[in-house]
Amino acid sequence: MKKSRSLRVTLLRGVVIPSITVLFVLFGIGLIGTNLILSGIVDHQALLVAALARQGDQYLTETGSLMHSLAYVMPGLAPEGQVALLSQMRANYPRFTTLYLLDETGRVLVEDADTLALSGLDMSGRQFFQPARESGRVYFSDPFVSLTTRRVAVTCAVPIFLDDQFCGMFVGELDLGLLQQIIEQVDAGRDSLSFIVDQHGTMIAHSNPAWVQEGQKLGSLSLSALSWARNARKSGKVFNIFHDDGQNTWFFSSMQPMASNWIVMTMQPAAVAAQSLLTLMGVSILAFVISSVLFFWVQMRTLIQITVPISVLAKNADAVSKGEYKALSIDQMGKFSEIISLGQSFARMVAAVEERDHLMEQRVADRTKRLEILAMLEEHFAAILDPDVLLLEIVNQVRDNFDYYFVNIMLLDDARETLIIREATGDIGAQMKALKSSIPLDAVPSLIAKAARTGEVVNVNNIREDPDWFCLLYTS
Repeated sequence: MKKSRSLRVTLLRGVVIPSITVLFVLFGIGLIGTNLILSGIVDHQALLVAALARQGDQYLTETGSLMHSLAYVMPGLAPEGQVALLSQMRANYPRFTTLYLLDETGRVLVEDADTLALSGLDMSGRQFFQPARESGRVYFSDPFVSLTTRRVAVTCAVPIFLDDQFCGMFVGELDLGLLQQIIEQVDAGRDSLSFIVDQHGTMIAHSNPAWVQEGQKLGSLSLSALSWARNARKSGKVFNIFHDDGQNTWFFSSMQPMASNWIVMTMQPAAVAAQSLLTLMGVSILAFVISSVLFFWVQMRTLIQITVPISVLAKNADAVSKGEYKALSIDQMGKFSEIISLGQSFARMVAAVEERDHLMEQRVADRTKRLEILAMLEEHFAAILDPDVLLLEIVNQVRDNFDYYFVNIMLLDDARETLIIREATGDIGAQMKALKSSIPLDAVPSLIAKAARTGEVVNVNNIREDPDWFCLLYTS
């Protein structure tokens, strides 16, 4: 016999196991929430830097296309026309602070500038001249502070080739104030920094314009950010969480390289960016503590309300086993209707058992009587020699002794293709015999034909629900 287990221990397990399950569920919810919030932060920063990089690239691409389209118009114009074209271009595109045309040696042929006279100056030694000439395409220099506007600018240089021969260069000084405006207007979130730096880490645009004017570098802001930015350009990793030792702060940061090898970056303190995450964790912990306390209290109270009535019920069962049915008490069955019903069932148990025994005895008696009838009929039928009389006696005896309201016998014809009624009981049987009702052996639907074809008993409790049944009365 297997060792029994305590109901109290089992129910206690039912308290502990759900509690652990709830803990894991809340932990899973916390992990999912953390992942969703972190994904939201990553996506937000990624969209932000991608939008800034796209606007910056578009600004430089439009400028390069404009400069390239005019570069090959300039050599075909007279000096007066060249000056007029430069003046008109600066008037239509305020982004250019200075425009000038160089010959193949790098000297200024014509220029349009506000304060400086550049005509005749040798520009071949400037840092943009050789790279632009060697690349043969639009070239943007490293950013610098313009002497004209005192704002950050870059030089856009377009080399001019005629018949594959270098014959000059079209140069413009491009003001980057538009990028600064974009950075200042963007909403990167509380305590966030957004900025654009070149490949050397020099600030091109920053949320704090003074940093740009002072020529600050990314390393001045954060050596950790500078190191990550350099590695990110190689690895392609656009999001990172790093610790800045100088500020003793963790940062969430995203970067996006631009086509000009500049980098768009955004940084936000992790404590600020993850504030919603920390709130979620705090609420989750508080909810878990409160729910755990309530859960344990309810479960322990329920445990007492179950185990105490069951102990009383066990004593009542002992009384029933001794035949002391009057000692059965259901007054202390608690408040659960199921346990109260169980207690009441004990009071009805003896009567139910006695009734079942009586039914079993009745079924045995009925079966015995049927066997006696079958034995008697077997002897009675054996004494009848006339087939017609035998068939009539069979249907009548089966109907009378086994309580069937209708019995009939059908036999196959000589061709063994059709079932023909030979005998049946009652008025219905007389009508069918008069009609000489018959059924083809292959008839479908037909329960009778099915039984004749298969040679097996066909027992149907409700013929109207069986698809093989049809009315035989009017079949001829």
